[in-house]
Amino acid sequence: MDHHVFAAALGPSPGSRTNELNRGPLHHLKIAGAVGRLGEAFINAALSRTDIRQVDVLVQQPFTQAPPKLRGIESSQWLREPAADALILLPAMDHDGLARLGNARDAVYASLEPEFMRQLLTRQTLDQTRILLIHPLAAWQQLGAFQQGLAGPLEDQVAGCGAQSVTIVRPVLSASTPGGSWLQRVVNVYLSLQLLMMPRSLPSLTSAQIASLALNHLAQAGPGVQVIGAADLA
Repeated sequence: MDHHVFAAALGPSPGSRTNELNRGPLHHLKIAGAVGRLGEAFINAALSRTDIRQVDVLVQQPFTQAPPKLRGIESSQWLREPAADALILLPAMDHDGLARLGNARDAVYASLEPEFMRQLLTRQTLDQTRILLIHPLAAWQQLGAFQQGLAGPLEDQVAGCGAQSVTIVRPVLSASTPGGSWLQRVVNVYLSLQLLMMPRSLPSLTSAQIASLALNHLAQAGPGVQVIGAADLA
């Protein structure tokens, strides 16, 4: 698969012992922003893996009951604890997979807001941690030259946090609500028509498929920053 790997990313050299350990099993995983269908899918996928022994999730309130491997952590406690083997970031954004489900289970989990993510990335030592960022982008941003390099401040922030490895996965963006200005709607229609004329198509994956495939990439991640677009995820 044609993944984009940035050699200049921070991290030890590929031949180091740390890298060998980094490609080992994910015993301890943390998930921040596990709301909506995507959040639920990542929790279920993580709990189903035999290599993962503990899954910590950012919550707004303590669990009343939970599976043995699952532990809820509130934001104040999260920042006081050491980092895990791997960290999954699901930043709050207008995406149907991250829209609140409106049930009691989903209400327990906390969204990953920008200020807490900034604290999470700057106040913890992450040099031995693999990070997985889920960053949905519109289809037109995933074709041709648009897919090269880091896409904006969010990806720049995570890539520069000092983690041993960063994997950025870009599912196709599907906004949870229509809207925007009249001009934005016109632009969206125009871009949709342009996409119809492009020979390359992007796969449409369910939240469960995205979570499972992304965790597989995370388990194999080595030092550096790897960007996996929608076309390469399947």
